Order: sequence, then structure tokens, then C-alpha cells
Amino acid sequence: MTKETGSQPAPTSESKSLGQEQQLHQIIIHPASTSTLPKLKLPRLDLIEGPRDKYLRIGVPLYEASVRCDWNAAKAIFDKYPQMELVKCSITENNETALHVAASLKRSNKQVGNFVQNLVALMTEDDLELENSDGDTALLLAAAAGNIQAVKIMVNRNSALLTIPGKKGMMPLIVAAMYGNYNVVKFLYGSRLLSAADGWNNGNRGWLLEKCVEADMFDVALEIVKKHRRLGRLGSGNIVESGNILGALARKPYAFYVTKPNIIKRIMTPAFALIGLRIEAYEKESEALQLLKFIWAYIAKSPKEDIDVILNGLADPVVDSVDSTDSQRRQYSSRLMFIAAEMGNTTFLVELIRRYPDLTWKVNDHNMSIFHIAVKYRHEGIYNLLYEIGSMRDSITHLRDENLNTMLHLAGKKTTKVRPTDVSGPALQMQRELLWFKEVKSMIPPYYRELKNKDGQTPHDLFTKEHKKLIKEGEKWLKDTSSQCMVVAALIATIAFAAAFTIPGGYNQTD
Repeated sequence: MTKETGSQPAPTSESKSLGQEQQLHQIIIHPASTSTLPKLKLPRLDLIEGPRDKYLRIGVPLYEASVRCDWNAAKAIFDKYPQMELVKCSITENNETALHVAASLKRSNKQVGNFVQNLVALMTEDDLELENSDGDTALLLAAAAGNIQAVKIMVNRNSALLTIPGKKGMMPLIVAAMYGNYNVVKFLYGSRLLSAADGWNNGNRGWLLEKCVEADMFDVALEIVKKHRRLGRLGSGNIVESGNILGALARKPYAFYVTKPNIIKRIMTPAFALIGLRIEAYEKESEALQLLKFIWAYIAKSPKEDIDVILNGLADPVVDSVDSTDSQRRQYSSRLMFIAAEMGNTTFLVELIRRYPDLTWKVNDHNMSIFHIAVKYRHEGIYNLLYEIGSMRDSITHLRDENLNTMLHLAGKKTTKVRPTDVSGPALQMQRELLWFKEVKSMIPPYYRELKNKDGQTPHDLFTKEHKKLIKEGEKWLKDTSSQCMVVAALIATIAFAAAFTIPGGYNQTD
């Protein structure tokens, strides 16, 4: 399903004059097989298939009035041609009615609401169920556009619209989630009419759950799994959905940031604890973390084979494209652990390892652990987990990838993903790189520090080669900024960053 603007009638000088206000939010759904599709409930085609001059005289002005939500203009047309029942007629080549056009507008204000309200008052419940050529009702278009006022008006008039899907089977609520229209999702999911609607089943709820996670609507997703606990028990029951949801969470490290109370509450909490009173904890778990814990608790109880399939996730759409070779497909690893490691999603990894400690030792197709990935992309939060596993870390730090690179080689490579908020200026970036190299050097066995990779390079050789340009840029930067006391700033940044590599106190640390 894709978005497309331009739900318009045949080009005329009149229609072109509307400018950008004509652009509509239209849903195009391409079915996998037309032989199994139900017959569309299309509007009347009197205007579209009738004489052209009649369409230009009636259809185009009605279309323009619908785009502008000009009720006076639309009503004048309806009153002039009452026998035509224009509210039931298609006014675009894609067979949209005036309601389709108005509902698909991204504007959701009083004018739009009044126009839709007046239009719906002229229609029967059956009229509201009319579909365009793509199988979309006006409600589905409104849900996709985020037109909350139009959605409320139509649902209150005909609740059956809630379970009339588009051609791919997506209900309006699922479409709203897919396009990230939070207000529409909250309204439709909270509607008592939806709970009682025929056709709204666990299959649709599972689909909605997936789309809510993708759109960062974690509060709705959490509400779904708590209310329908069978959906939370994905595991072997639905491997595809499990992989999809965990995969989406793995890619969203920002979703796991904890909510911290203000400074007054931080001070008062321990004070109240001394006298036996208990108030809210220091940090509140994010809804994404609550969702992950709920789902992973059930998945972790599944057979190992199912867990492995779930954690492998879905294949990458780019690598698995038609043009990709078989060798590329084999080499690509879509394991969710390594996606999370690359994204720096420390909390996600910690939660998975809590219930499945053996995940710590997993390697990807290049013989790299999550800690190697952490070094490669400079995620100290994940790297610091090595301190949690004691002497067992030796079996990880000894690993070499398919090109015989050690963990120190990876620290020697210039990272391609420097987080802009971490450092400012090439000199400080170079200082950060040096600290990473020094830290990893202290972690690996001494005899590993001079090992050569397949290119015959030691870690030190690789570091020197990879950072030549950054060294030159850093020298220039220091000269240009020396008058601004940046040496002091560099020292402060060095101390602050070095503090990141400390023995952590447990899995409750943050990245």
C-alpha cells in the first residue's frame, strides 16, 4: 500500500487553478490475485461515463468545492440537480465521491468537519460504504490522511465501516497505524463499536500490534497485548509476527530511554525512604521496554529452534532483491541481536540476555560477536557488558572475523557512524578514537595486539592508515581554535569520555 497525491478529474483549466489544495491523500492497494477479490461497491458512474460537457459543468465544480470544503458551493450544486443524487456519484476517474475527496484531505479543521458533517447528513449508511477503484472507503482514506474529524463523523454514523478492509485486507485502524496517525488510532482502538464489530479478530489485532510498534505507538501496542494476552504469547504461535515486532524494537534504541523524575523528586525519594515512606522509583520504564519484557517472557519459553528462527528476523529487502547474488544473500545476517548491537540498543540486548544468557556467545555470519559490533560502531554501553561476564569474556575477545581481524583491528578502523552529539571537531574525534583503541587494547590478550589480518596489517598499522586524514584535520582544527581555549574543552571531553569505560555496576546501567 502506498500514498499518492493527485486524486483529480481529467485536466481542465478550472481544476488546475486550485493549486496545491487539490492534492489528496489516496491509498493505492494492489492485490496479489484479482480472482479472489470481492466485487467493488462503486459509486454511480453517471458523470464519469456520461457526456463530457455534463461532467465539466457539474463534476468539476463539485470536485473543486470538495477539495476546498466549500459547503455553500457544494450545496448549490446538490440543490440545482437533486434528481442526480450527486452524493452517490463518482467525480474522479478513480471513482471517488465528494466524500472520498473531502475525507482524504490532510487538513482536519472546523471547515473540513462541517463539510463532511453536512455531506454525511445527505447520505445513507449504504452510501458511506461506497468504494473507489482501489477498494477504499472514504473512512479508510480519512484514516490514512489522519483526518480525525472526518473519521469520527463517519464512524458515529456507520460503525460497519470499521471492518470494511482495503484490497489487501487492511482495516482502517491498521491503515491509520501504518501511516502514524496517532489520534486516529487512539480513537478507533478505543471505540466500543470496534470491539463489537464483526470481522475484528486476533489476526487483525496482531497486524495492528505490528504496525503500532513500527510507528512508535508503544502505549497502544502495550494495551493490545495486555488486553489480548494470547497476542503477547507470540513465540512458536506466530513466528513471523514475533520476528517482525522484535525486529522493529531492535531498531529503536531511543524508544528504551527511561523517564527520569525532576531533581526535587530525586532528592526527596531517599529522604522519604529513611522514614519508611515509599514514593515513585527514580526511573520509569519506557512503554517500549514494558512491551519487550511482556513479549520476550513468552518467546523465551519457546523451543530453541523457534527462538533461533525468531531472532534471525526477516531478510533484508535490499540484499534479497532480484539483483542480489546468492553469495550476498548467504553472507547477509539479519539476526536481531546484531541489528540491536549496530544500533546501540543496549537495553534491548540486556533484556534478551537476561532470559537467554547463551545469546552472549552468538556470532554472526562474519564470526563477530555483539561486542565486536559494539566496538565497530563505538557503542560503549554494549561494550561495557563484557565486564559483566568475568573471565568468560576471553572466549569472546579471542574471536577473529573472516578477514582475521581481532577486536583491536575493529577499534583501529575509523568508524563510519560517529554520533554528532558525542564529539565536536576532528581533534576531539581523534581523541575519542584513541581512547577506544586504548580501552580495547587493554581488554584483549597481549599476544593478540600484534596479530596481522588477511591484509598483513597489525591493529596499529590499521589505525595509522585509517586515521591519517582525521589527524591532519585535527591539527588544523586545533590551530584554528587555539585562541578559544579549546584545549580545556578537549581535556574535559577526554575525562568525560574515559569515564564511560568503567566497570559497570550491573545490567541497570544505561548507554
